[in-house]
Amino acid sequence: MSRVSQVLHWMCRDFKSAEYWKAEARRFYLGTIIHPKGDADSEKARTLFANHIQTIFAYFQPLETETKLWNKGHTAIESVVVAPPDVPDDVDWDWIADYFLMAASVEWPDFELLQTERDEYNNN
Repeated sequence: MSRVSQVLHWMCRDFKSAEYWKAEARRFYLGTIIHPKGDADSEKARTLFANHIQTIFAYFQPLETETKLWNKGHTAIESVVVAPPDVPDDVDWDWIADYFLMAASVEWPDFELLQTERDEYNNN
């Protein structure tokens, strides 16, 4: 498993963790468009979010953690220990940020509300 994959696997070790990082990505993306005349700059969101993730991994060492996952046959939930990733200096943080920003490319209620507000503002 590549080191980028190790980092991503640790960040998505369970549903709750994956949802946390997706919500963080949405927050960074919404930060580029929250103003009615915001530019929805996905490149800016990627850069800011990648820097955010990199800073977290630079200052806080990921720890081994236990989580509950379905077994391979999906017949039972079992406890699994997820090892911390080996985080080298050359991790492609932009790629990891893009992975989570994909969640920001789908519709969700907060985004639809924001778009409606922006449309009303721009059409008045």
